[in-house]
Amino acid sequence: MKIAAYILRLLALALAFVLAAKAGQLVPVGNARVSPMWPPAGLTLVVLTLAGPRYAPGVWLGSFMTARLGGLHTPLSSLLATAGTIEALTGAWLLRRLAVDRRLARVRDVLAFVGSAVVTSALGAMMGVGLLAAWGRLRWAAAPGSAAVWCVGDAMGMMMIAPVVFTLRARSPRALQRPHLEAVAVAVLFALTCAIVFSGRPALGSATHSPAFLVFPCAMWAALRFGPRGAAIAAAATSVVAIVTTSLGYGPFALGKRVDDVLLLQLFMSTVYLTVLLLAAATAERAEATGQVALLAAAVRASGEAVLITDLERPPAGPRILFTNDAVSRLTGYDEAEMLDKTPALLLGRGPSATHEWPRIEEALVAAQPFQGEMVILRRDGAEVEIDVHVSPVQEDGDAPEHMVVTCRDVTERNRIRTKLALAERMATVGTLAAGVGHEINTPLAFIIANLEGLSRRLAALVLPEGTADLDALQQSVRDSLEGAARIRTIVRDLKTLSRDGDGERSLVDLAKVMTVALNMASGDIGRRAKLVTDLGASPPVYASEGRMGQVLLNLVVNAMQSMSAAPGENVLRVRTGTAPDGRALVEVEDTGGGIPSAVLPRIFEPFFTTKGPGGGTGLGLSICHQIVSASGGEIMVDSTEGKGTTVRVLLPAATGEVVTTPSPVPASFGPAVPTQRGRVLVVDDEIRFARSVRWLLEPEHEVEVTADGAEALDWIARGPAFDVILCDLQMPGLSGMEIHAKLTATSPEEAKKMVFVSGGAVTAEAREFVRVVKNPVLDKPFRPEALQAIVAEVLAANSDRAAE
Repeated sequence: MKIAAYILRLLALALAFVLAAKAGQLVPVGNARVSPMWPPAGLTLVVLTLAGPRYAPGVWLGSFMTARLGGLHTPLSSLLATAGTIEALTGAWLLRRLAVDRRLARVRDVLAFVGSAVVTSALGAMMGVGLLAAWGRLRWAAAPGSAAVWCVGDAMGMMMIAPVVFTLRARSPRALQRPHLEAVAVAVLFALTCAIVFSGRPALGSATHSPAFLVFPCAMWAALRFGPRGAAIAAAATSVVAIVTTSLGYGPFALGKRVDDVLLLQLFMSTVYLTVLLLAAATAERAEATGQVALLAAAVRASGEAVLITDLERPPAGPRILFTNDAVSRLTGYDEAEMLDKTPALLLGRGPSATHEWPRIEEALVAAQPFQGEMVILRRDGAEVEIDVHVSPVQEDGDAPEHMVVTCRDVTERNRIRTKLALAERMATVGTLAAGVGHEINTPLAFIIANLEGLSRRLAALVLPEGTADLDALQQSVRDSLEGAARIRTIVRDLKTLSRDGDGERSLVDLAKVMTVALNMASGDIGRRAKLVTDLGASPPVYASEGRMGQVLLNLVVNAMQSMSAAPGENVLRVRTGTAPDGRALVEVEDTGGGIPSAVLPRIFEPFFTTKGPGGGTGLGLSICHQIVSASGGEIMVDSTEGKGTTVRVLLPAATGEVVTTPSPVPASFGPAVPTQRGRVLVVDDEIRFARSVRWLLEPEHEVEVTADGAEALDWIARGPAFDVILCDLQMPGLSGMEIHAKLTATSPEEAKKMVFVSGGAVTAEAREFVRVVKNPVLDKPFRPEALQAIVAEVLAANSDRAAE
């Protein structure tokens, strides 16, 4: 079926070739009876360009049949058909090679198409005339003129048919669009002109005037009005009018007596075609360029980035602004009319950083050099805006730049977020560092306190003559050292509380306890600035992060201190915890500082907003407090009177449950230990000095063994004799306390129940989770001797109870 369909198409093409040739022969011009335009040339160019070279056999067959019908014998007809086929194939190849856009909407495409038509027509004319002269069908003396008419005739056939078909098919082939209909209307206008001529109106046609001269302006109008499609149809119609009227004897082209005189008509039609098509292409290119410029201008005006264009330096006034888009007005607050013909310094040279940034931009504008940087400008209303500035020279075709494009982007919010993230990262780093430092301090602090306590007990047990001054002074020195160590312990504990990661570790929190920690942390500043009045009454527990709540309360206390001048006798800081009338937990921090102006009060929770001077704060404190309280389901309110002071209230929803509190260590002098049941105790800690201090505290009431190696501890437990209490560090190199517990649970569950964990601070997430779920006692370093002895006694008692059962 495919082969049969292909053969049918070839036959149809051959028949169309013959009919097109007959149509061209209907209107011979002059006494030579030669057609000035050869339609088959255009037909074959269109077919081979659109359908491909596979239809070349149909072209050959049609050309052969036309030659045979014209009285030429078979060999010559075959050669002429071959020459015509080569001409058509060459034309199609040139159009593809030159990448001619069939819309003919560019001057380049029109010139390439016309050039291809002339070259291929010249090739076909030389081959055809040469063959006719060689076979004696044409005198060699007449060959040049005949070749010229042949060449232009073929070229006219291509230019009359191919542009019409190409432009009609260039866009949607499914339906005629309005421009098609308008172009057809032009052709109808030409047909009416011909009808008037044929009706015998001498005013429109005579021996010296052709109606083609009258319709040529219409073709020009069609080119301007309808573009390449209308121009192609109008040029074809003009050629038809010229050929028909000339063949009827109208116009100067009808006077020719020789074949060469036909060239005059052909040159006229060629001029019409080239002029009309070039005019349409130039108009289309100009319209496309204008549309692109309009699109670019609309895009630039609608762009979110501020764009302004300046000329180069014009001494002495400097560069001037030639164009601005809407974003420039939004960025600076100036209208476009106010900025045009002004220096860019009006927009870019007003900020605090202009002293060092603006000269660099000005230098770039003068030297036509690119520039990129950030600076701060002042809007028309006085607000500061941070902008990212790009200055670029504009060059056209390698010429020296004549204009500069300045693009500005508002980066104020981006820089604020960047600063906030950097601060948050620093705060996280400080928190991690505080937790690590606390863990490292706790172990040596533990054995310092243990050794001091052991020394105090032994000094108390000494029996010396009364009035021994050296012993009294030594005991007082030990008590002072214990008090200092206890204060260090409190500071480390508070650092650990404030460095805990926030919302992931929520628990029941006692706000009074957290406020005590915050006041301890700020005690130095409070003592220098104000008198502290506290009313830490009972408040319902809240479900929140203890570390985050500590951060909030400490920030409120520090803000209150900073609002008051350094005059302790005049300033008062009141801190209260309790229960609000609606049952929520309440915290109040009241100061007698300068207060907050009413105009500023609505903005105090905005990120980065601060009334402090440079270096006085980041403006993040209250914003973070507000975020933490809101995330916990509470609210924070501020009442302030300028010149009298400020009260900040934090309200948090009460939680169900009980809060387990651990009394803060109180410096004291400890007497001899209360005798307890004697037991065998194993101390496992990688810090051997701490292990020895524990042994000193527990001896001689208990038998104590110490080791710094977890594997060795497991070996001792396995070999016996059995230990009654196993004091083990939670986190150690090698085998940790958690791993020892896991191994004992698997092999000797009863021994695992005897473990008491000692921790300098559960730093890792794994350690914190273990402390949360393990049932064994956990003793935080540093601890008081009474706490150690109490836990040992508790484990011994538990062992006795299990043995009795």
